[in-house]
Amino acid sequence: MFNRNCFKTKHLTSTKFINRKLQLLKSKGFTLIELLVSLVLGLVVLGGILSIFSGTQQSFRVNENLARVQENARLSFELLSREIREAGSTPCGTRAMANVIRVAGTVPWYADWQAGTIIGFDGAQSSDAIAAFGIANLNRVSGTDAIIALRNISDESSIRTVTKHDVAIDSFEVQPKPFSSYAEADLISVCDVSSGAILQVGTVPLPTSSLSEIEYKLGTLNCSVNLGYPTGTCATPPPGKTFTKGALITRYDPVFWYVGFNSDGKRSLYRANVVTLKKTGIETATVVRQEMIPSIQDMQIEYLVRDSAAGNTLASDWITASNSVFEDSGKWGPDNLKQVVATRLTLTLNSEDKVGATGQLLRREFISVSALRSRDIP
Repeated sequence: MFNRNCFKTKHLTSTKFINRKLQLLKSKGFTLIELLVSLVLGLVVLGGILSIFSGTQQSFRVNENLARVQENARLSFELLSREIREAGSTPCGTRAMANVIRVAGTVPWYADWQAGTIIGFDGAQSSDAIAAFGIANLNRVSGTDAIIALRNISDESSIRTVTKHDVAIDSFEVQPKPFSSYAEADLISVCDVSSGAILQVGTVPLPTSSLSEIEYKLGTLNCSVNLGYPTGTCATPPPGKTFTKGALITRYDPVFWYVGFNSDGKRSLYRANVVTLKKTGIETATVVRQEMIPSIQDMQIEYLVRDSAAGNTLASDWITASNSVFEDSGKWGPDNLKQVVATRLTLTLNSEDKVGATGQLLRREFISVSALRSRDIP
């Protein structure tokens, strides 16, 4: 006899078994092969992402270093070119410039206007009085060129107009009042339409004073209070010179540019100028060397000249500071027949980081030409 209840029980049991098997199949994980394939694919994708990131990062570092190199070059040329262009210039436009500054009876490099307002040094010519060759901090790098530019400060706020030159008390009455633009022992230049002079200030009024005189009798670097042209040693007082009303006074700021070693042993572009310090009641002129632009590896300078004895004709080519055309190892003064009218600067710069294709520093070379303003008129 057919048992309906028994069939029903067996049917339910087999149904539960099948459902359980299906649940087990659904919950089954990946096989080992599937895991390995997934892992390999994941690594390929991750490698691609890392490769893109690394390439982007390297490209960013290269561009950043190149931008820094170009910025350093631009700043270097801007500073150098401006001061080279100003060499030999005075607010009055006169070229005849005497000076009474002497140190131990001799004319120091920063006041020797007659020796040349542009003085070049090639890579083998020493500049021991300013920055000697060497590998220590602030030393000049051997084989690199250097240049002196004798100039007046370009800040127009320092210019003063002479209302009276009182030779009886060795002072200039000026407007506007000196105050913060001038200090005791400063180097200055004074000029009118006929000539000029380089000298040292003795005293200036205090900011609270109503006086407006610049006195130069107490300037200890002055070999005379007569502002004419002294002899080489200033043993004989030079002729007196009274500057006319309307003469102009400005601060004198001679500079020396060179490539030197910094405190990290790396190369940088340096600027040296002169400051006057008072020690035990005596003013002394001190050369101050300041790091301006990092990563400058080399500076080479060429000069274009004209011959005043041949109708101010320009030379056919650029020459170096050691060229035998010039006297005194590359000095060009107003008395020399051949005068510099332009300079061509070549700067070599390195990147700060090693981002080259083979892990080396990037190196770039830049060239700039600067014409001297004081040579515009023959």
